[in-house]
Amino acid sequence: YYTFLCDGMGSGEDAALTSHLCSIFLEKMLSCGNKKAITLEMLNHFLTSRTTECFATVDLVEIDLVLGVASFLKSGAVPSYVVRHRHLYKIASGTFPIGILPEVSVEVTEFELCDGDVILICSDGVSSDIETQENENPQWFVDFISREWTDDLDAMAEKIIHAASSAGEKADDMTVELIRVHKHIED
Repeated sequence: YYTFLCDGMGSGEDAALTSHLCSIFLEKMLSCGNKKAITLEMLNHFLTSRTTECFATVDLVEIDLVLGVASFLKSGAVPSYVVRHRHLYKIASGTFPIGILPEVSVEVTEFELCDGDVILICSDGVSSDIETQENENPQWFVDFISREWTDDLDAMAEKIIHAASSAGEKADDMTVELIRVHKHIED
């Protein structure tokens, strides 16, 4: 199972187009069975070969449905989180966005999932506000998740966006993806 979030660098139509292009590229290539590393290399080559500057962060999560392991692949993407019993596990990297360097800058983190875990992926418009508040109050997001958590993931995504937009000073796109993990055990 794959989920991903692509965020074009900059603002306006060019950034939106880059984001959309990267999303379609990843969806098509991964659904055809291409390997993650090859897909990211091809996307990077495509973006670096364009005559206009075209960069995007890529936050790609592959979940092995048999083993119950998530592989987080991050290229310039902001931290993601795994929420387990209202405890947060932060998954971060220090990589560059796709399209900046001739070689792909990606960091892979594997995380063993448990039944009921929720994976939280967000754009920098959400995460930068979380990070800003965490610098001022390091427990802010942990406290927020503990206090405000609801099993209705649509409602929880709205709460996260509202909290980030209330904390933020800048206008940026805000995207939150929440994915709940259920382990199916056969008798």
